[in-house]
Amino acid sequence: MTPLSVSVVIPVYNGERFLQDSINSVLGQTFTDFEIVIVDDGSTDGSTDIVRSYSDARLRMVSHAQNRGLAEARNTGIRSSRGIYVALLDSDDIAEPTRLADQVEAMEQDLGLAYLGTWALMFNSEVPTATKLWKTETTDNALRAILMFRNRFNASSVMFRRTAAPPELFANIPMAEDYRFAVAMSKFGKIGNLPKPLVRYRQHATSLTVSKQTLMTECVEKILLQQLGDFGIRPSERELKIHQHIGRLLLQGSATLLDECENWLYKLSNHNDVVQRFDSHVFREVVSKEWFELCKHGSPAGLAAWRRYWHSNLSKAWIPSMRQRLRFLAKCLLKHRREGGDLPKVQSIQES
Repeated sequence: MTPLSVSVVIPVYNGERFLQDSINSVLGQTFTDFEIVIVDDGSTDGSTDIVRSYSDARLRMVSHAQNRGLAEARNTGIRSSRGIYVALLDSDDIAEPTRLADQVEAMEQDLGLAYLGTWALMFNSEVPTATKLWKTETTDNALRAILMFRNRFNASSVMFRRTAAPPELFANIPMAEDYRFAVAMSKFGKIGNLPKPLVRYRQHATSLTVSKQTLMTECVEKILLQQLGDFGIRPSERELKIHQHIGRLLLQGSATLLDECENWLYKLSNHNDVVQRFDSHVFREVVSKEWFELCKHGSPAGLAAWRRYWHSNLSKAWIPSMRQRLRFLAKCLLKHRREGGDLPKVQSIQES
């Protein structure tokens, strides 16, 4: 049997409210050589009835007798797929009409490309017309470096070569399975993001409970620890906590914390200059961006955070935009005034 070009894997668990929108967004693609593999992960609502209501031969359903979780549902869909490429889409998200066409074109133009995401339009279920553009790094070099700190792929936008995927596929871990999969895929070929929003990502009002936040921290910590080990660094317990803070801003900002973060970023940058794991220029630029975000997070320190940022050599490899600088300075000045300070003569942004 001739393989299809693309298998779109959509896991669903009690997702009847938005499932039809997701399916229709795939059926409306300008690219037509695809199949849709719906994985029902033990739903007890009307999700399966919605899938059965379609007569399109390109759509088929695989079912779990009981709920096994998102990672296992995706793995079932991937293993059931027949496409050269696998595209992921969550059951409450929407693919833009040219998503598959644009991604297949990019993958076929670069045979070394194994894992490809896109930018996204974020929207709230209650106000679907109000969207926010989610932009991220696009090149292989930059994404490899940033993965050392955090995941920069939207899972609902991802397409990958089925033959390039690791045998275990998505790890059956409680949280951060998308992050771990992206890191794993980076070992099998080039990674990238198309600089255009090709999915609409639905944001829900729910927030993580304290217990789930703790679970997320534990799962991410293991991913970071593995990457640092591959990088040739064995961090102490405190260094690992600092490293995760740099990527997720978990700790309360303070001058002491900035000291620790600055020292750790210097250590990473200098180590990379020796081992050349990442492109030195790109890695220093990523580190510089992280330093900016850390100082901005430390704006409760007032103008001290502003001065700290510019006085550090970490600020030299990347210069924030004028808008970014103004917003950072405004936050620092606001805190300074709240503490009763007079507005000093601040070094001009252009001079900085």
